[in-house]
Amino acid sequence: MKRLLICCAALICATTLFAQKNLVSTHGHPGVRWEIVTTDFNESQYQLFSFEDKDGTFGYYLSLGPASAIPGTFIVFDQIRETCLYMGTTLDEVKENLQSLIEFFNYEAGTTREFPARIGVVNTLQTEQRPAVAVVQKRLFGKRLVFTQENEKYSTQTYLRKGAVKSVLTNLKIFMKMHPNAQ
Repeated sequence: MKRLLICCAALICATTLFAQKNLVSTHGHPGVRWEIVTTDFNESQYQLFSFEDKDGTFGYYLSLGPASAIPGTFIVFDQIRETCLYMGTTLDEVKENLQSLIEFFNYEAGTTREFPARIGVVNTLQTEQRPAVAVVQKRLFGKRLVFTQENEKYSTQTYLRKGAVKSVLTNLKIFMKMHPNAQ
């Protein structure tokens, strides 16, 4: 009898969990980084996440991961900080900006463009917004973008390939189909 009661209680608890409609809520949690999509590409990890500041400012960001290079040095010692590109306030806007980023790869080598960006430290974002300057570079195996961002004492460079952006975009489209009510 005791086992039957425990099984019934577990079944009721499980049923109420599945009855909830919107488990994907990224608003209303200031200072918390909500991961939407993660993509591994060429031994690098790229994340699309939402973040709300303490003042209520909300946005989606694309994390390019830690710096790939620090010009003038042979070692990269800044593994904590990451460049996070601002992608918009809605998922549709994020999708458009990712497609625009993919189109930027078609420009000639040496073309530059500024992107609004913030520096990510651990699981939060610094309040100050600093532009990340992207330059199209032609390499042996295709083009890549090099994002340069100025820090307090030095500047960092982070590399991005077209395939990584396409992978993030594909995963975002899957996420949007699985969660049609997510904003």
